[in-house]
Amino acid sequence: DDSDKTTAIHLPTGWLTFDSALGGGFALRAFTTLCGNPGIGKSTLSLQIGSAIARQGKSVLYFSTEEDSDRIKARAKRLRATHPNLIIKSGKSWRDFVSSIPYQKSDMVILDSLSRVFDEDDKASVGSIGQIRRCGLQLTGLAKMSDWVIMAIVHTTKSGEMAGHKG
Repeated sequence: DDSDKTTAIHLPTGWLTFDSALGGGFALRAFTTLCGNPGIGKSTLSLQIGSAIARQGKSVLYFSTEEDSDRIKARAKRLRATHPNLIIKSGKSWRDFVSSIPYQKSDMVILDSLSRVFDEDDKASVGSIGQIRRCGLQLTGLAKMSDWVIMAIVHTTKSGEMAGHKG
């Protein structure tokens, strides 16, 4: 009897190969990280993902801790990745990011980047492994309590390890 099994509901991007790699798209109520070296294109890819989801009539919040929203909007325009359902915000603090989520009523939330967010309640330095871990656990909890897809960018070193201070 398969009645006890839960089926993950997915939010596909519409990019067949990408969605296939994710098992059918981004899983609802899940937290996904996009990791890679600085400058490799994680922000650009994330913006394009947000646009692809927004074009399906879904609401997407793209929150940047690295660049101001005007710069991101200009990049979105160059990439032809603008859409009324793609809301772009920026800030440096964890509190600003978390408080912006419920007001957008988003289907997907993208944080660019978890490695650069400042948590006022955490004594660890910005980008430390400990802070990234704690914020990641909070994002996992938020995703599980909602119907959101949450994706965050995390920087890695050239050796493939999560970038950041070890504190």
